[in-house]
Amino acid sequence: MIRNFTPDDVTVLIHDDDGMMIFPSEGVARCVTSSEQCGAVTARSMWFPTKRIVIPIYHNVFGVVEGLPMPNGEDLFIVSSPVLSALAGKRDDLVEPDTSPAGNSLRNTEGQVIAVRRFRKI
Repeated sequence: MIRNFTPDDVTVLIHDDDGMMIFPSEGVARCVTSSEQCGAVTARSMWFPTKRIVIPIYHNVFGVVEGLPMPNGEDLFIVSSPVLSALAGKRDDLVEPDTSPAGNSLRNTEGQVIAVRRFRKI
């Protein structure tokens, strides 16, 4: 069974728009996310060529995930990208909706995702 633990219902288009499946949200899995500086880059200012500026570089640090059932060997869980990243390499029962350009998701005129065609794993 596929179970959705994102805040929104997830719609998946099946077989070249012949149909769709909707996976309603059953709850929201979340993780605490913080960021740490991991470096910096020095660049020249476009407006002041003699001036150099330092731009910090950060990476995300993912904490404990809450609101997600334990693996049961049967279910596949749809989760958000931060949750998927936080549990990368720890669980193989997690996917996220593939909204990347390669995933060819269906979008409205404002660019919002209406449906996806596939899921993604890390």
